[in-house]
Amino acid sequence: MDLLTRGAGFGYLGSTLTSVIYASFTFIFFALEGSIMAQALELGLHIPLALGYVICSLVVLPLVVHGMTALSRMQVWTQPVWLVLMVAPFVSIAVQEPEKFGRFTHFAGNSPTGSSLSMIGVGVGAGVALSLIAQIGEQVDYLRFMPDKTAANGRQWWAAVLSAGPGWVVLGALKQIGGAFPWGWPRSS
Repeated sequence: MDLLTRGAGFGYLGSTLTSVIYASFTFIFFALEGSIMAQALELGLHIPLALGYVICSLVVLPLVVHGMTALSRMQVWTQPVWLVLMVAPFVSIAVQEPEKFGRFTHFAGNSPTGSSLSMIGVGVGAGVALSLIAQIGEQVDYLRFMPDKTAANGRQWWAAVLSAGPGWVVLGALKQIGGAFPWGWPRSS
């Protein structure tokens, strides 16, 4: 990030400030992910929340100490599991209750204030959606390892750059919609 911002004309001080902002995003991201994992340990394995925070922190520390190499190895090893777990809930719903897909697309909401627009709701939704913008900066870490663009790989090169750079927001938006799906229909008694 430091090299990118310096090359973009931010200067040394600007690039340092940008790096501090980027580092704070990383801390916030790890804290958020750790809290999600600790809550999953509590719900799935009945591990107390405080102990779950300790376990998640201890799992992350070796990755932080060993840097991107360890993280890259872990991502390669866990990616098939991640893909299966990402798709499994939708397959389960499609098999058990396929009508819920139609109910989700027609659900207008269930707010005690009626169907009027809530600026607080818009702000909360925008906050979650706009958090993906910082994710593009993280993708730059991976894009810098791209091979040089040649005549032979030109189309693949552009597809990789567009899908891994700005296209990451599209994948993130689909994941957000997918995350809303299990909760976006009226509950039956």
